Amino acid sequence: MPCIRCTVNQKLNDQQRQALKEGLMEAIQQIPGKTPDSLMIILQDAADMCFHRDSETACAFVEVNALLRKDPSEHYPAMSKIICELLTRVAGIAGTDVYIRYLATPDWGWNGTNF
Repeated sequence: MPCIRCTVNQKLNDQQRQALKEGLMEAIQQIPGKTPDSLMIILQDAADMCFHRDSETACAFVEVNALLRKDPSEHYPAMSKIICELLTRVAGIAGTDVYIRYLATPDWGWNGTNF
């Protein structure tokens, strides 16, 4: 039950949005047991963001949330690399202008119940 929230301050076109979604579906597979089949993606563009004291710099904030019972942090560096390369390739956002936050929780609700 993963969810990736990707917020960028750039306006994205439909092709960029689709490419980001497909790339994030690929990236989630870096975490063992996580697949695109249960991935929710929240993509927000044109957000009012300021980074490095500059509102004009193309930047992104990505949150990766997942139901996990074991610490998968050893896989986060590979995922961070994929996400940063994806944002650079698709949206022109340099990896130096991307923050990624990983959140693992043993508590997750779905379909009227909790896991």
